Amino acid sequence: MYLTIINSKNIKIYFLIQTALDSLFSTFVAVLKTNV
Repeated sequence: MYLTIINSKNIKIYFLIQTALDSLFSTFVAVLKTNV
């Protein structure tokens, strides 16, 4: 689902971004379900 840019320096940053995107997406889906 996400572009994987993984090397030893970027793993933590990538993980944080992926987590943020996941929670954002979950919130978006929840809002859609509430409105529909």
